Amino acid sequence: MKIKIPASTANLGPGFDVMGAGLSLYLELTVEKSDITTISYSGLGTVPLDPKDNFICQIAVYVANAFNRTLPHYKLHINNPIPLGRGLGSSGSAIIGAIAMADQLLGLKLSKQEILDYAVIVEGHPDNVAGSLFGSFVTCFVRCPLPKWNDDWCVAGSKVPTPMSLLQEHNVIGTHLTQVTPLKVNPAIKCVAIIPEFTLLTSLARSVLPDSYSRQDIIFNMSRLNTLTFAIGAEHVEHQVIYESMQDKIHQSYRAHLVPGLSTVLQLNPTTCPGLAGICLSGAGPTVLVLATDNLNEIGTTIVEMFKNEKDQNGNAIESRYLILDFDKSGLVIQ
Repeated sequence: MKIKIPASTANLGPGFDVMGAGLSLYLELTVEKSDITTISYSGLGTVPLDPKDNFICQIAVYVANAFNRTLPHYKLHINNPIPLGRGLGSSGSAIIGAIAMADQLLGLKLSKQEILDYAVIVEGHPDNVAGSLFGSFVTCFVRCPLPKWNDDWCVAGSKVPTPMSLLQEHNVIGTHLTQVTPLKVNPAIKCVAIIPEFTLLTSLARSVLPDSYSRQDIIFNMSRLNTLTFAIGAEHVEHQVIYESMQDKIHQSYRAHLVPGLSTVLQLNPTTCPGLAGICLSGAGPTVLVLATDNLNEIGTTIVEMFKNEKDQNGNAIESRYLILDFDKSGLVIQ
């Protein structure tokens, strides 16, 4: 079987942990049953090839544990063009792929909604995994608190939390752990992802955020998020409205010191950069995401040059590259 999962972007400015989108860059898994479990890899970066240490294989074991099953042996080839640790949802794509692989190997016949419910237990937040699973633009929420991930859940035979057990534990009425709502996207809007040549751990990017926020800052983000959900799919692209509705006071300013030049880059706007409709940190970063209708290459080149004027911790210019991407329209595809 072949499993295709889009990369994703998340937050989109004000939608911290609740808004995501699938992008036209794809993790591909080729899986077949075998006498022994083996892994091969092609693409960006490196990953462990021992099934006990490989992230995708670990998550597949978690799914098997959730159903009191044992995975059969399989041969897995991973082809991954998604940059690792750059804010383009590489872990979210891997999680969706792992759950889909376990579903197919075990014959579970999980729906996309059920796959999402298991994915958020692994990921800890729904935005990236929902974007990769459903494609396009989505908003989402989780109905109860999620447990901190435990590596023991990847040991065959372990007792693990499931969506239903969490709902019951927290006395939540409902059949699903998550709620996802697809949003319309004007087809004229494209994405430019500017990817610096350094990684940024999500755990570090989360650790710099405050434990509480002012009412004023929360209202600021809520009002922008409400506007963005409609503006992104409006029949006529209003660049200035989208730009203003992608402003944020919850996470980007706190993370700016982790991405040299970010504060300057985020000052680009529809007036200074014709065609630009919105700009934000993609996920936890360091990738910058631009929504635009025109001048895509010019925008990408401009930001690459802006990063070059910044220095990394060793005093070297920050190198980056850009990709022009569409919003994915299909999400997870299994063939």
